[in-house]
Amino acid sequence: MVPLTIEGAWEGASEVLVGDLKNMREVGVERNPNLPRDSAHQFDHIYWCEAGFTASAVIKGSLPPDGAKWLWGSTRPGCKLDLQGLQSDGQGVTRVWFLREESGYLRPVADARAVMVLTFLSQWDVNSRADPQTRFAELLLNPSANSTGSTYFAQTLFESASAACVILGQDRCKPKLRKLTTLGDPELSREVCGFLSSQFREECLK
Repeated sequence: MVPLTIEGAWEGASEVLVGDLKNMREVGVERNPNLPRDSAHQFDHIYWCEAGFTASAVIKGSLPPDGAKWLWGSTRPGCKLDLQGLQSDGQGVTRVWFLREESGYLRPVADARAVMVLTFLSQWDVNSRADPQTRFAELLLNPSANSTGSTYFAQTLFESASAACVILGQDRCKPKLRKLTTLGDPELSREVCGFLSSQFREECLK
């Protein structure tokens, strides 16, 4: 089973929200789950977990009702999400969740091998009147907002840029990508130039 990328999560989500979880708890265990035959891994148990979801901003879709619950399946007990920055105190942190609605719950686009949430080291201004989808795409292309470090940002630039360009469109995305080549990071510049060449058949400006 091919992992779902940021672009795939964006397209598959009915809601993309800025928010946080609280009061995570296990609500049941499914033994011998009936997983698709093309799943890369088979598991004996799925631990179903629930958490309160508090949304602070809408990027795509609409705000969930008050008291909305997020439900997901984990292959390990304890309902811990091993996601970068998730245990931060929230100061200066933005978490963007890719969600769909199912049976009264908020659910991930997929429970396994998919992007559930992205963490950015930048505070989301809930009072801003700027287009939220543009702001999200700009976060995807912002190395200083990336919670996993500049080296990892360069290594994963293709995935982030693919999603950002779907949101922004080529005409707005390409100048923002070219701007990344002026930051003085040779590895990042190589990745940006490779992306522009492979996706748009354009060479970097000398």
